[in-house]
Amino acid sequence: MIRYAAGAMRQSNSRSPNWLPVLATALLATAGCTEKPNTSANSATQPKSATAPSKVPAQPLPASPKGTFRVCTKGNFGTPPKSSFAHKRNKVIAKLGRVAHSAQDVIVRPGDAVTIPGKFAYGRVSKDLEDETVVVFLDTCQSYEALGTVVTDDDGRTAFEVSPDAVPSNPGIYNITQVVRGDASTVTSRLTLAPEGTRLVLFDIDGTLTISDAELADEMKAEYFDELYSGKRPAEAYPDAAALTKAWAAKGYLLVYITGRPYWLAKLTRAWLEAQDCAPGHLHTTDRSRDALPTRGSVGEYKLAYLKTLLDTGYKIDYAYGNAESDIFAYGKAGIPLERTHIIGEHAGKKGTKALQGDYTEHLLWVAEQPDAVQPFALATP
Repeated sequence: MIRYAAGAMRQSNSRSPNWLPVLATALLATAGCTEKPNTSANSATQPKSATAPSKVPAQPLPASPKGTFRVCTKGNFGTPPKSSFAHKRNKVIAKLGRVAHSAQDVIVRPGDAVTIPGKFAYGRVSKDLEDETVVVFLDTCQSYEALGTVVTDDDGRTAFEVSPDAVPSNPGIYNITQVVRGDASTVTSRLTLAPEGTRLVLFDIDGTLTISDAELADEMKAEYFDELYSGKRPAEAYPDAAALTKAWAAKGYLLVYITGRPYWLAKLTRAWLEAQDCAPGHLHTTDRSRDALPTRGSVGEYKLAYLKTLLDTGYKIDYAYGNAESDIFAYGKAGIPLERTHIIGEHAGKKGTKALQGDYTEHLLWVAEQPDAVQPFALATP
């Protein structure tokens, strides 16, 4: 595993970045060491023909006191150097327009196998990047680690399999940055390591943290119109929405942001959450655009299926926030108590849920009265 200090990643006008030799070493160390993909992996994350990752031998990673939950999302990755594409056609594809890479966040128990997904494409038409090498890095708070490489399949997808000993043993939230070797374009997602028994608070986004479900339509249009995509028209948040996420995080809960937004809005959604100063958490978007339809049979079933996955992993969902009938359906079927299901907007209070209207300012007083989470890990001292 290649280590370099996060603080050493900045570009300098007076000299070359001092991490360039390290990245070059990582690229050389991982070149040409591919192996057959593991066909036993989950079909939802296993690409059709992706080359399995090559790995750098693991080295001991810096650790907090055993069991302490860490948040490693602030490292400065900087701008990696460009290399060259394996195929001339991909050099042309990369000139189609904006980078359209995306990656789902991953949440697993410490010690479980980890698969980091990725989708690599360019331009408004989302032209797939096929048969190109991607280098995967992990932010450990003290440094970024080059975990190895993986090659995109014919859909531009990757599934980088990381052995448990190559990630920190501490529970926490860790940035994962994937770099396309050909042009040094990147996509960042998050790896959450959470033990069985971890207690969660769920948040829908559109119409729950944002003021309306119409914000989703604006974000989707942003993918096709540069003025919107540039961030000049960000989604408007409910008053004190970010304060609500931070209030639950301060009580020791792990937050899960589950949204009907399609995967290709993941990067924009993460940027919005960070711009609003929402507490760090695990983000899950749909893998298929058709799951974004605002119906019980579409987004409702998608959310229910994912909540069941969280519960089957051994996590405990204590509170949930939403705005739509599909949220009420999914949360109810997942067994979340109605008295802990908070619905804002026109469907507030339906089917026995707790009603919220207008903002979260008054509701924050209620949250402050709730007990702290009892988690299977220690929280880092502020």
